[in-house]
Amino acid sequence: MLYLGLFLLPLSGMMQVLTSDVSKALLAGDPALLPEKFTGVVAHEVHEVLVTAVILLVIVHVLGALKHQFVLKDGLMERMLPRRK
Repeated sequence: MLYLGLFLLPLSGMMQVLTSDVSKALLAGDPALLPEKFTGVVAHEVHEVLVTAVILLVIVHVLGALKHQFVLKDGLMERMLPRRK
């Protein structure tokens, strides 16, 4: 799920740029042309939801890794490190 979110997040950002007036501001190089709000842009709503989902998935992922390291003490973190020869 984390990889899917990391794949979809830039796509939704690009769709947000392409479906709003942001592309005009980027092409002109003028930040004054940026819209004040992105209300009504579906891609913006999708992007916001994906940002929240990816942040939550990263938090859950880190908490799971910490659980393996400090609660279960199953050596998972050591197994992920490259072996020294």
